[in-house]
Amino acid sequence: MTLREQILGGQFHYNDRLPTQNELAERYGVSRITVRRALAELQSEGLVRNEQGSGSFVAKRTQVGDALGRDHSLLDDMRRVVEETHVAVLNASNERPPGHIQALFGLDEGDVAPHVVRVRGTSRKPLMLLDAWMSPSLGDAVLGQDLTRLPLWDVIVSNIAGVGEVVQEVSAELATPSVAQALEADVNAPILRVTRLVHDAAGQPVQRIVIRTVAGRSRLLMKVAGVDIDSASAGYLVHDGTR
Repeated sequence: MTLREQILGGQFHYNDRLPTQNELAERYGVSRITVRRALAELQSEGLVRNEQGSGSFVAKRTQVGDALGRDHSLLDDMRRVVEETHVAVLNASNERPPGHIQALFGLDEGDVAPHVVRVRGTSRKPLMLLDAWMSPSLGDAVLGQDLTRLPLWDVIVSNIAGVGEVVQEVSAELATPSVAQALEADVNAPILRVTRLVHDAAGQPVQRIVIRTVAGRSRLLMKVAGVDIDSASAGYLVHDGTR
């Protein structure tokens, strides 16, 4: 069993100190160079944190057993991410949106909509690039806030009459130069892309957000009721190659 499997399987717990590099090399019959590379990879995945002079420790946020066992809601997870990270706002302005955003919000040529681009991360590295377009009706409410402190989601839900359907799509892509720069990744690095479309209670779209993260830094967890496992609520694959 590999060290990763032992961590994910719960044999090591939050804040447990891992064996030394020499001990790991002896245990797995590999060189210290291989051990250092493996620990660096686990650290990049968020499974391990390194404390200079003290050693390597299991990171709390990667305890998969805890993550899958707790009650998940979109709002709870958003708040947890906000508490554990900080945000930098790269753009917050009214802009002329591209054609597909115009069509989504029913805008005319020349109309503008609020566009907010942020990077959320830890003190060590950026984790997510968030690119959001909102309904023009939210412009004053969104652009008048300090979005480095106040979560965008809180601004939106406090300015609409209830949240309706949320449609989410998960796909993969390669990092463009601008995405690579924002996420401190290599150009053409594998990127996990989550596109989320939020409607209000009346069924009108109020936000389209694209969330990008470097593969290996983040995971997508879902908790679905058994009765919904064979429905769209659990998600389903769309095979574009068959068109």
